[in-house]
Amino acid sequence: MSAALQQQFFVTDCPQVAPIQPDDPTPLPPHDFPPITKEETQAAIALTSNKSAPGSSGINYTLLKWAFQARPD
Repeated sequence: MSAALQQQFFVTDCPQVAPIQPDDPTPLPPHDFPPITKEETQAAIALTSNKSAPGSSGINYTLLKWAFQARPD
């Protein structure tokens, strides 16, 4: 049974797909983002909880606060 499911849902010979297609929309122009200041960063992380769960990266706010203290630039 598992072999039948594997054969049906996990195809081993996938066709190659080009990263750029002829019908792709025209790329948008790049945006200019203003630099983020140390004060803005400090204010943003000051509002976070040290006890919240880490995100998918596994990094929690305690580590981010420690890194900011070590290298605010």
